[in-house]
Amino acid sequence: MPGALGLLVRDPADTRVDAQVLDLATGQQVDLPRSARAQALGVSDAWAVSRPTRELIREDGAETVDIFNWPALTLGASFKLATQTSPDEKAKLLRLRMSHDGKYLAAYEFATNSSRKTRALVFNRQGQILLTGSYQEADGGGGFDWLPDGRLAYFERGQVLIYDPVQNQSAAVAIQFPPEARAGNENLAVSPDGRTLAIVKWAALRNSKGETRELPVLYRVPVSGGAVSVVAQASPERVDDPVRLSMLDLSWSADGQWLSFVAQVGDDRYGGGLGVSGCPLAYAVSATASTPSLIDGVRDSDKALRAANTGGGREAVYSCGMLSWF
Repeated sequence: MPGALGLLVRDPADTRVDAQVLDLATGQQVDLPRSARAQALGVSDAWAVSRPTRELIREDGAETVDIFNWPALTLGASFKLATQTSPDEKAKLLRLRMSHDGKYLAAYEFATNSSRKTRALVFNRQGQILLTGSYQEADGGGGFDWLPDGRLAYFERGQVLIYDPVQNQSAAVAIQFPPEARAGNENLAVSPDGRTLAIVKWAALRNSKGETRELPVLYRVPVSGGAVSVVAQASPERVDDPVRLSMLDLSWSADGQWLSFVAQVGDDRYGGGLGVSGCPLAYAVSATASTPSLIDGVRDSDKALRAANTGGGREAVYSCGMLSWF
């Protein structure tokens, strides 16, 4: 299990800040600055890590983007994204990610009024929009990530597309998902070498009673497409239980050996609720193992990420927000 890398998390026990950078080896946390809007309204900022450029990206919930240098936390860029939404809509950006060369950013715009919908956006460091994807229902939104060669892999209406900002065009990737996989609530991450996609999709799994439960499954597939293989899924006991389980905020470790995510669950099969203040556990599973990892959600799972504590031991990491490898 990785130990020396940093993660961007939100500490559920500390209401003064939205996020910290956490060193898993030492347990040291660095608080990240809240935006003026978050402080005034008592709301949360969204944060993301740009590992190749060593920057942190903050969005204030109203499409103002600030880019900070790490570790100095000096402000490198700031802009208000000028998207076009109807007057009665409120919009914010989800899952911000920067291209490896630092020239472009991508996000899903989440717009709400009487309905909830998302669309993919690509823009530069001045806030100029290059790609505006098609609106889709909020539960049909998906993840995205940058390839090292400067292209963007993203979901739109259940399909993976590759966008080239130089050519300003997108092309579909032919991926063979199993018949039990469902569209909607997808997530996606690109391996550091740019060869593999990690994808979360919900799938119809049958429990021991023959009942169908829809739970997330973590797949991997070559960037060029083809058949998927399973990396992680719910354990048989979890399929038996009428509980929630979701894998959010996929992120590869820098060495390409681990995939991390937060797994949100309801009560475990032993009758105890999981999480701290309702925040889910952070997990890391092997990205290359031939046998899939089974995610149970119990507190003592050997797949749960742990950080050093003041008592000299290690304790599970919980996060109410983003989870990204530095």
